[in-house]
Amino acid sequence: MGERSLWLPVIPIRLINGTCVVRVEGIVDSGSHFCLFHWRIGELLGIDVGGGVRDTVLGALQAPHSEVFYHRLTMELAGERLNIIAAFSREVLQPCLLGREGFFDNFRVTFNPESSPPGLELERVCRT
Repeated sequence: MGERSLWLPVIPIRLINGTCVVRVEGIVDSGSHFCLFHWRIGELLGIDVGGGVRDTVLGALQAPHSEVFYHRLTMELAGERLNIIAAFSREVLQPCLLGREGFFDNFRVTFNPESSPPGLELERVCRT
């Protein structure tokens, strides 16, 4: 087997909380139930992360059962501004995972493995 490079579907986003803005690259993750951010990003946004709605989740975090805290914020990507409920955790392995609630429920995502590097297209979904 020859060398192979791995491609991650990454999208630049802006997170907004009042006057605080943080730019981050989000990994598109259809396996994530929600948009998940590292605790430190919440702090940079001026959020009292531990003061949010607490939950315990399974999955893409360091521990089998990990603590997350939910907060409302604004996310901008692909020329769109979305109000989402975001989860924050100290145990997330990536700075930002774009999941089903908040991302996939707002965009139709198409992956094109034939281009080099592989392509990613977003189409805004308008729900009634």
